Amino acid sequence: MIMASRKQKIGWKLRVRKRLAGLLRRGGVELGEGRKLRAIVFGTRDGLRARRLGFEIMVSAGALLMHNLGAKQEFTVVGRKVRPTFHSALRLRYMFRNRWMLWRRHAWYFPHWAAFDLIYSHYNLLRILAFEDHRLQKMIAVIRGSWDGLCNKRGEIL
Repeated sequence: MIMASRKQKIGWKLRVRKRLAGLLRRGGVELGEGRKLRAIVFGTRDGLRARRLGFEIMVSAGALLMHNLGAKQEFTVVGRKVRPTFHSALRLRYMFRNRWMLWRRHAWYFPHWAAFDLIYSHYNLLRILAFEDHRLQKMIAVIRGSWDGLCNKRGEIL
């Protein structure tokens, strides 16, 4: 397991801030035969970057990551369980802004991932509209976040 040298609290979660490319340049990861990355990679961005660098992503189905994904509640609709996340409007704005940035950088290299992420983002919008509170505020945040991503705005959202 790779431990980050610096951690920063950004409101809703503790995020590891060490870049994958920096780890590779400094020899901070152990490479095995067949160029397999033997490290814990946090997040979609780092996984996509590793794939573009030619590394194979290995998944441990038994791994458990304890973190907060909102205040999930479970609903049953036509016999199927639906679990909206109830993220804050600010977090949704960040998520949709960053989604556009990831699509811009990686969609042409990984169209199957981009298609899945596009469908999943629409599924999340439906869950927000159908089950969550503060729908209008959250939809405005989604639109603003998407606009920020399309305009390539970065940094902290005020």
